Amino acid sequence: MPLASIEGVALLSREEVEQSLTGRLKSYEYAGQVYEVAYLGALLGLGIPESLPAEARFPLLLIRAAGRRVGVHVDAMLGRREIVVKTGRAADHRRAGHFRGDHPRRRARRADSRHRRPDRRGPAPRSTLQPERTTLPFEKTEQPVTVMVVDDSITIRKVTARILERHNLRVITAKNGLDAVRQLQDVKPDLFLMDIEMPQMDGFELASHVRADARLRDVPIIMITSRTGEKHRERAMRIGVDRYLGKPFQEAELMREINALLGERKRA
Repeated sequence: MPLASIEGVALLSREEVEQSLTGRLKSYEYAGQVYEVAYLGALLGLGIPESLPAEARFPLLLIRAAGRRVGVHVDAMLGRREIVVKTGRAADHRRAGHFRGDHPRRRARRADSRHRRPDRRGPAPRSTLQPERTTLPFEKTEQPVTVMVVDDSITIRKVTARILERHNLRVITAKNGLDAVRQLQDVKPDLFLMDIEMPQMDGFELASHVRADARLRDVPIIMITSRTGEKHRERAMRIGVDRYLGKPFQEAELMREINALLGERKRA
C-alpha cells in the first residue's frame, strides 16, 4: 500500500467491521472528511472472512487517490518500510513505500555505523527541527531543552515545532504514541506535548506509559487536544498530566505553561 496515498490510520471495532462486511457501514468520517469503507480482501477478490476474533480492533487505512477517499480495513498492520520500485530499465526507478513487519530505522542506524564514510561535499544543512544549542531564558545550562511533540497531524507537528524553535527549544516529533515509545528507547525529553486522539496508541495510553516508566515519570506532560470536556480533563489529571490545553492554542499561553513547568522542575 503506497504510503504517499494514506492520509491516516483509524481503528474499527468488531461490530463496525461486521457492519461494513454486510454493507450497513458505507462511510467513515475522519478529520472532517468522509471516506467510503471497504474490506481489502473483498477488493482483491479474496472474499470476506468467515468469522472475526472477539473484542478485536481492525486498522482502517484512510486513502486518498484518483480524487476519491476510501477507508480500507485490513486484518493487521505490521509496520512500514521504504522500498525501491524499478521499471524495465535499471536506471529508471522511483521510491515508494509499503507496509511490512519490521522497523527499518534500527537497521539503517546499524548500516550507517558500519559503512559511514567522510562526506567530501561539505557540511550538511542544519535540520529545521534541530536548532543551535543556545542558552534558554528560563534554563541556565549549555544543554538545550528538548520537547517531544506527539500528534498524528503533520500540520500540527510542524506548526508547533516552529513555535518552539523560535524560543530556542530543541524539538523531537512523533506521529502517535507508538512512534513516541520507539523513540523514547534512545532519548529522554525534558517535556512532552501530546494530543489525545491518535491511531495505534492515543495520548492517554502514552501518558500512562510515561508515568509508569521510572526513567520518564518525572518528565512534565502538557496535553493539547480538541477534547476540552471535563471528563477528558479529569482522566488526564488522574494519569498525571501536568497541564491541559485546548486546540487551537495561543503561542503565549503555551510558552507560559512550558516556562512554568520547566521552572518548577528546576526548583525541584
